[in-house]
Amino acid sequence: MRGLLWIALFLVFAAGVSQAQTSFTNVKLDDAFVFPGKLILAQVIEIKTSESLTIEEIVLKNTATASDPKTKIRGADLEYIEIRRGSETGQVLAKKETNLEGLENLEKEGVTIEVSDNNFFSEGTHRLYILVKLKADENLIGKKLALGDTEVIGASVFYPTTAPAATFTVVGPRVEFEDLGFTEAVVYRGQRFLAARILVDATAVPMDFTIDRLVVQNVATDTPLSGRYVARVEVRRAEDDALLGEQTTASELEKFTTTGIVVVTRENNKVFAYSKARLEIWITLKPDAPIGQKIRVATKVRHEGTDYTAREEDKAPVFTVQS
Repeated sequence: MRGLLWIALFLVFAAGVSQAQTSFTNVKLDDAFVFPGKLILAQVIEIKTSESLTIEEIVLKNTATASDPKTKIRGADLEYIEIRRGSETGQVLAKKETNLEGLENLEKEGVTIEVSDNNFFSEGTHRLYILVKLKADENLIGKKLALGDTEVIGASVFYPTTAPAATFTVVGPRVEFEDLGFTEAVVYRGQRFLAARILVDATAVPMDFTIDRLVVQNVATDTPLSGRYVARVEVRRAEDDALLGEQTTASELEKFTTTGIVVVTRENNKVFAYSKARLEIWITLKPDAPIGQKIRVATKVRHEGTDYTAREEDKAPVFTVQS
């Protein structure tokens, strides 16, 4: 009887040793603010194993704290999740893309990522790097991501009190039209005029950023003026009239009433953290612009690949061409 008891105790002890042979531990990353479209290093996992190991699957879940579930980043908000070993640029173990396989369970029960490449680990210490690519979508602003409850081949990753899951919060500017003091106005053939003033409100953005371009479109519903009668579109800083960029190429100006005129901004285009910037759109008409045709500007402001649509569209005046 005593022998059986010793055997049972030995088996329990041996099972404990076996379970302790491999551990998965979360490595501390700082919480951070990120822009839409960014590639985030969302988690680093340290593996310690006393024997060789093959990783065949990893389960990831967004456990970010949010009073409203809609403020948690969903799988549909991502372009892809990628798992690498050794470093952020190390060998790829797996890549799961939203448009091909779907990540729709990220914020619910979690996403299972099957691993088949570069997944053998010898005895020792290793690291996994989980990278998440956000979509370039202004609607992600305010959403959060934290990869807690991660599992590797069925084993839960350990999160020390000093290394909880890092939380990433998406931020970006709010862009809107400002009131010019009138809703309708007359402009003349060959005239250069102020078509719109845009507020880029970055008071909630804790990082500096640059404006890469604006798209300027004529959305007048009644006899809109074609871009073939536009000679120039300029984007300037309201406070000092500094030029950010201009467009004079005929083929681009032709897009005024279709996809919009792209104005690349190469200078004076920095917006500082916790600040506001005001931009002005100036349009010069050609001398043969048709009388009676109209202009009402809509615009998108781009930085780092994300377009921010100017809101408060009703503040953009309607201009009518006269001789």
